[in-house]
Amino acid sequence: MIFLHYTRKETAPASPAVRRGKGSCKKYGILLTKDILCGTMYTKEAGQMNLDDWKSQIKRGTLEFCILLMIRRQPSYGYEIISTLEKYPLLAAKENTIYPLLRRLLKEGWISSAWQESTEGLPPRKYYSLTAAGQEYLEAMSKEWSDLLAAVQEIKGV
Repeated sequence: MIFLHYTRKETAPASPAVRRGKGSCKKYGILLTKDILCGTMYTKEAGQMNLDDWKSQIKRGTLEFCILLMIRRQPSYGYEIISTLEKYPLLAAKENTIYPLLRRLLKEGWISSAWQESTEGLPPRKYYSLTAAGQEYLEAMSKEWSDLLAAVQEIKGV
């Protein structure tokens, strides 16, 4: 189950009646409250989540962290990042996931990029490096990760 919350300023996938502030939209499970338009979109029937779905959610939550850790270790280019992640099946991701993530990290200032000529006669490659702000961000993420891991291990009884 995915919960979507829309403020009145945002566009919601709703019927004209809901956009005018009246009624509800059964198709999307949207209800209008006093200040917030809240929606619930069901992706699967209750109880149908499987292990693959769960692994996908874990992957989405940790991919950025792992990429920043890799770039901190050494500047890397996109294909190199993808190839390294493929060694870990739970983290393996395609180009259409990694490159948009790298662009977002660039935009947010956590990483920088520079083109470098290849010594093997191949086309130039764009290498990504961690910025000072990215290092601070990664340190904060690492602390949160350690705290989360400790909590899960405590609950698990390890």
